[in-house]
Amino acid sequence: MITYHVTGTGLGELQTEVIASGQSPDIIPFLPIFMQVKDRYFSNNFPTWTGLGVIGLSTPGLIVEIKCTAIVDN
Repeated sequence: MITYHVTGTGLGELQTEVIASGQSPDIIPFLPIFMQVKDRYFSNNFPTWTGLGVIGLSTPGLIVEIKCTAIVDN
């Protein structure tokens, strides 16, 4: 699983909230919430995961993109 999280100026108006909360604009601001949701659904045999901070995604306004490949064992 690969996740792309928008950081810095790519957050637009949300960047103001991130800075006001005392966080660095270069960190992934919603990562703790994302990890809580991920851990709820992947509690056992979880996939390898890479999270990347990016300036923007292909669709304006998005703050996270998730790419997964699933293999079902018959």
